[in-house]
Amino acid sequence: MKLIGKGVILDASGGLPFLDYGELQIIFGLDVLSIPRGDIAGRYYVPVGMPVTGRLTWFDLSAELLASLLGAGAEQGTVRRVVSESHTIPDESPYTVDLDHQANLGATEVVMGSDGTKFRRVATSPSSAEYSITDYTLTFSSEDGGKTIYVSYFYSDPSSGSKIVLAPQGLPSRFKLVGSLNLYDIAEEESGDLVLVAERCVRTSPLNLGASVGEYGRFGFDFALENITAGDITLYMP
Repeated sequence: MKLIGKGVILDASGGLPFLDYGELQIIFGLDVLSIPRGDIAGRYYVPVGMPVTGRLTWFDLSAELLASLLGAGAEQGTVRRVVSESHTIPDESPYTVDLDHQANLGATEVVMGSDGTKFRRVATSPSSAEYSITDYTLTFSSEDGGKTIYVSYFYSDPSSGSKIVLAPQGLPSRFKLVGSLNLYDIAEEESGDLVLVAERCVRTSPLNLGASVGEYGRFGFDFALENITAGDITLYMP
């Protein structure tokens, strides 16, 4: 049985909220969850041992929010792509070409000749249709002197956009969950919310992008709700 709503995770050590509410999916290990009428003060303990899993997803994350999810820092800057930057290899030594953007990202370049030949990257001493690269300088063979080439590559642009600097620690692996789960009546009309409190949750997947068709742009992770003692998972009814 699956229930969908919104939830927030709390740091397991300090109890502080971790970011804003995200979409919450909770899956119980039964087709039907029977809650006894008149349970004490509208509170129901999910039976010990029942498997319960979930997924928490955030939408439309800014660089700052995504950085927080990853335990990282956000700075100004972005990565851009150059397509078919044109150069002519000198016809005398040194047979080198400097890229227009010095902050190029290593091993992202593709070098093509004007006749469609793809040049192969080598560590040193390039032969015909080969090149080596150091920082932003490409070195070619004397056999290719005078030829026109086109280079496509990625480079770092610090002047605009946002980039994320990862830190050693990432998303919490253990946390407490507080969520609001939607209830619907037989006519499929919303009739209220259950509040779910799970004292001990364990993340079971890394943070990942998307989940199923139509969910591109979502960031989320899967988790398991420990259900070992009475009160580990509690539902509060409206």
